[in-house]
Amino acid sequence: MKLKILTLIVTFIMMFGLFFNQLIHLEYDVSIFEYIYYSLPPSEDDLEYLQAKSKLIYGGNISEPPLGIMESESGQYMGLVVDYMNAISIQLGVPILSKPMVWNDALEALSQKKTDLCDMVPSVSRSEFYDFSNPLYDLKGALVVKAGTEEEGLAEAIGGKTIAVQKGDYSIEVIRSRYPLVDIVETDNVGDALVLLQNDEVQAVLGDEPVIWYYLNELSVLNQFVFINESVYDQSCSIAVPKGEKELLRSVNRAIFELRKNGTLDKINQKWSGYSLLLNRNTDTEKLKVGIFMITALLGIFLSLIMYGNMKLKSLVQFKTRELQFAFDSLKNFMIVIDENKLITNVNLALVNYLSVRKESLLGKHTYEIDLLNRAMMALANDSNCEFQCEGRLYQVKFEHERMLLISDITYDKIKEQQMIHSNRMEAIGQLASGVAHELRNPLGVIRNSTFLLNDMVTDSDPVVVKSINAINSSVLRASRIIDNLLKFSRFDGVESAEINVIPIIEEILEYFRTTNKNEHISFELICEPSLIFRTNEHSLRHVIINLVSNACDALKGAGEVKITCDLHEEGGIQITVSDNGIGIEPSHLSRLFDPFYTTKAPGEGTGLGLYIVYTELKKINGAIKVESAPECGSTFIITLKEAV
Repeated sequence: MKLKILTLIVTFIMMFGLFFNQLIHLEYDVSIFEYIYYSLPPSEDDLEYLQAKSKLIYGGNISEPPLGIMESESGQYMGLVVDYMNAISIQLGVPILSKPMVWNDALEALSQKKTDLCDMVPSVSRSEFYDFSNPLYDLKGALVVKAGTEEEGLAEAIGGKTIAVQKGDYSIEVIRSRYPLVDIVETDNVGDALVLLQNDEVQAVLGDEPVIWYYLNELSVLNQFVFINESVYDQSCSIAVPKGEKELLRSVNRAIFELRKNGTLDKINQKWSGYSLLLNRNTDTEKLKVGIFMITALLGIFLSLIMYGNMKLKSLVQFKTRELQFAFDSLKNFMIVIDENKLITNVNLALVNYLSVRKESLLGKHTYEIDLLNRAMMALANDSNCEFQCEGRLYQVKFEHERMLLISDITYDKIKEQQMIHSNRMEAIGQLASGVAHELRNPLGVIRNSTFLLNDMVTDSDPVVVKSINAINSSVLRASRIIDNLLKFSRFDGVESAEINVIPIIEEILEYFRTTNKNEHISFELICEPSLIFRTNEHSLRHVIINLVSNACDALKGAGEVKITCDLHEEGGIQITVSDNGIGIEPSHLSRLFDPFYTTKAPGEGTGLGLYIVYTELKKINGAIKVESAPECGSTFIITLKEAV
């Protein structure tokens, strides 16, 4: 245990050291060890060496703007590298005299120790004569051709061409190592090379990118030339010293480090901002990448320590999880755990058994892939009471702890609730009907008795009087029948089977619908034998016929015909057919027509329990039902009843 933790700590320290070293290198172009070394005071040998030097000579290119150039009018040698040298001089405490010369001569003077310093790109061949400091600036080699020359890449631009290059330039080494057969014309400076290209004496010019840019701007011929996109080289430039001058090299490195650290080099770059962008890489992106990688790695190690330290706790948690899963699977309701993307992470055994699938096949699926869960999520999003239907069942869904769905089958609860509401409603209607009968039959009796007396008192045979008395009697009888029908319609309390005449029951029901639909153009027709005695439960039969006739009236939309036929069934019992010529039923709805809460009516126009109640009531009285329908062709419901024992 302790050994593993110690290993992680050592790994952490090593990685931190590597990341810190990379950041130091990006910022100061030194390693972490060089950073520590140059941050310490110089050694006595280095101090003695500098004290012995009365001056240092920098041999720079006389015509390499913006790095260095001799101004003809003022006679001053100036440029970006010249400013670097002046800053190094101040840091060393030793004067550095700039001695401009032709580049090839500058290289020879340094190798012969006639000068002390010169800036250049390090190479294998040059390392035979010079030692190099840490990087001071970056330099790219660029190839220029005349405008209108169609060149796609470096190889095409160089191959078979005559190229002008400054004598002693680093790019000559690069070109000859890659393209040994290229024809090179050497010039004293880049400006002369561009003149040769302008006069078509060469086909391209190769040189340091900032120098070429400077000459093209000064000569105002920038639009006459184009740069090949691919660089010939991209290297760091250092301060070269004569071979073996170790004390001088250490002092120069220390000076460059201090100038980077105190921001002097940045200030010089700002002075030459037009060209310093071509000479200094932007390391911000690399620093950011290293920082992010470092933080990520450190977090990884930190998390590893935490994970390792919590292994026993994890084992305990797994044990408790198994216990919770057992309790989870014991629940009868459907339990589903989802993540923030609505992907299933766990389900209980009740849902697995309901869907008849393996649990593993559900894990990782989105809720929309499973119809039951998709409907549940839509109910949560759109319905405040969170109830939904699926495959003829009614469910209630709710969230527990934001990630757990609890789905309960409330089909039977809802049916019982609806049946209780219906029963209470029928009871209320029965009480109302009894009250109406009591209140209306008394005045109807007075009217009836009065007309009886009037009939005895009338001695003449005035047809108008006789007709009026008969009309009053007829209206009283009609009102009495309406009250009787209302009472019979509301009296659903029969539970025993009995011998009943089916025809009067159906006629009473149709009379009720004729009365309630008198403002609509619906006709009702009954085709049956005058007397059809059958033993069954009158309450259930009334309930079935009322629901079917009510549905038929709804399908007619206020106009049409409802027809009921009654016949003896060939296998015994009777067959009752209720048909209409209404809107009909889509074939896709027929298989679910008798499911509870399934309805094609608009919200608020039906509960979806009517045909379900028909189906269940028929089951009670040993009956069956089937339907024949098509869109715009009406519907026919066929009931077959076997006589009760």
